[in-house]
Amino acid sequence: MNKIKRGKIRFIALSLILVMMLTACADKTGGAADQTDAETTINAEDELSDIEKRQLVSDGIPDVTFDGDEFVMLVQTMHLYDAWVSEMSGDIVEDAVYQRNAGAMERFDIAINEAVNATYDICTTYLRNSVNSGDDVYDLVLGHAVQSGADALNGWFLNWYDINYMNFEQPWYPQHAVKELTIDNKMFLAVSDMATSATENTYCMFYDKVQAESYNLGNIYEIVNNGEWTVDRLINFTKDIYTDLDGNGTADENDFYGFTSNCFSNANTYIWSFDQPVVKVTPENEIDITYNSEKTIAIIDKVRELFYQTGSIIFADHFKGYEAFRTGHAVFVNGFIGHSVSYYRDFENDYGIIPYPKWNEEQDAYYSMADGNFSIIAVPITVVNTDMAGAVTHALGAYSWKNVIPNYYDIALKVKGTRDEESVAILDMILDSRVIDFAYLYDAWKGYVFTFEQFTYENNKLEFSSMYDSKLNSVTKHYETVLELFLDYGT
Repeated sequence: MNKIKRGKIRFIALSLILVMMLTACADKTGGAADQTDAETTINAEDELSDIEKRQLVSDGIPDVTFDGDEFVMLVQTMHLYDAWVSEMSGDIVEDAVYQRNAGAMERFDIAINEAVNATYDICTTYLRNSVNSGDDVYDLVLGHAVQSGADALNGWFLNWYDINYMNFEQPWYPQHAVKELTIDNKMFLAVSDMATSATENTYCMFYDKVQAESYNLGNIYEIVNNGEWTVDRLINFTKDIYTDLDGNGTADENDFYGFTSNCFSNANTYIWSFDQPVVKVTPENEIDITYNSEKTIAIIDKVRELFYQTGSIIFADHFKGYEAFRTGHAVFVNGFIGHSVSYYRDFENDYGIIPYPKWNEEQDAYYSMADGNFSIIAVPITVVNTDMAGAVTHALGAYSWKNVIPNYYDIALKVKGTRDEESVAILDMILDSRVIDFAYLYDAWKGYVFTFEQFTYENNKLEFSSMYDSKLNSVTKHYETVLELFLDYGT
């Protein structure tokens, strides 16, 4: 069924941050009467906070309106808050999303009603049905990142570079993602600060500062900042930390360990942490499968060593590792940045947030990645009013960068979630070096991306070369299909 126009709905934007900022600047005056004019001249912009400076960045969208048209978003239920909040609740992040949408409705004369949401697989069904029937139902998809890569292979999305008002040089689009997801001047999936899930689902590590001190592990922040936080350092720190708390003579989840994790995506992240890409697209737009290397085999051996040393416990349940850390059964744990709010806000001991380790000290930076269930944005090919799709999406991203993300990151995380200023600096480091990988997003569970974790299941003896060779033809064909999506688009 096609969308229909609703009556004009206008909301008064609730945020007066810019007005308050300008008023505050206007109220600043000189000090003592004997100061010179030069001494009393204040460079207002230099005195603004980073958040205040963001308010001065224009999104570049001209004065356009859309006559009360309806702007409909299709979003996975687990991240509905990326798209829609029904009312002000007092939660500072949710209220910022509400204000963002209200401001867009007022500015563009549109109606943003409750987003259509479902599990990511059902979202794909909804999208397929609308595309196959040619119905202009959804203006924007905020889809599961990896599932959206699979959906894109069906030709369901427009090229973002063909849509007016979008400017991917703006800071609310992570530039590494723009580069990775653009091939032959086409990009079907984009990462935007409109979705806080891309921030909260970024991988990091947590450590119990009280336990680390009791085991004389030294100043871990200093180790990180000196570029010395490596997988060997993590192994040496944790391999001998084990206590049989229940005294049953068996290493189980009731005991105390140096390190804990699950053996799924938490394990998979080490490939990116150690700067070993799986597949790259060459400047000549050819597929280069880089997975088969001596380094990959060495990484498998090293992660197996970390995971199955005496001082580690690894769970086949996604959440038990987080629970083990939260209940005081481990010094270190892998996880998401967002776990600082969802799991560890009430953690009794002080904890720190640090990046995944480097492969060695020669590695140029710490790297991480965002888990594949974060929301990525795309425009269905059935959209008729692409100008509205571009203007509204770009404006929502800009507002999120200015207000929603600072509230999430600087308040929900830095005040409610983290325990010290050093963790704040580390969070900046982790997000600045986050990898949004082309091969990961377009893997569609048909490539090599999710094979690494298979080497960590119960310390199995799966051999790399046999796995690689058995899948090489199908993986090559898959990524050739992905490349064709870009190279054949519009021809």
